[in-house]
Amino acid sequence: MERLRNYAFIVYPESAPDNWVTSIEGLHVPTAISPVHDSDVTEDGTPKKPHYHVLMAFSGKKSATQVLDMVGDLNVSHVEPVHDLRAYARYLAHMDDPQKAQYRPEDIKSLSGFDIGILTAPTAAQRAQARNEVLAWIEEYGITEYADLVFYCFNNENWLWLDYCETHTIFLRGVFDSIRHGGAMPKSG
Repeated sequence: MERLRNYAFIVYPESAPDNWVTSIEGLHVPTAISPVHDSDVTEDGTPKKPHYHVLMAFSGKKSATQVLDMVGDLNVSHVEPVHDLRAYARYLAHMDDPQKAQYRPEDIKSLSGFDIGILTAPTAAQRAQARNEVLAWIEEYGITEYADLVFYCFNNENWLWLDYCETHTIFLRGVFDSIRHGGAMPKSG
């Protein structure tokens, strides 16, 4: 029997007890609950019953049977293993499924310390794009100081670039040092 740390299940408001969220809170397991999915449709366009997706992130491995026993009083009949926590967390709002009804990520409810920040953490592709944009901007404007870049990002609320700067400080400082010491000069320099 497979044992994992992360599981998901669906709760239908029409059949769940009124206190279902409180019941989940009482388990003290980091959990994320989607906004009510009330605009989903099947492949033939038929509206689906309104429902919530619930994602639980345990600190230790559990079997599906153990998790189902924990949430059985919510009228949940099936739990599914989640192999990628971030991908499923983003699914709670269909963030990566533009063909599906879109829900507001800020409406995802976090219980018991679930780190909702994984929803907005940049993907590898976004980080690569940010790197390319940052380097092009440095070159175009002849920037030679890390602080100039950081405050440009901050003052212009370019959070993706700022995140890149925070996580690639050594690389960027190396670029600036090299430019200041006669390395490949920016276009405007």
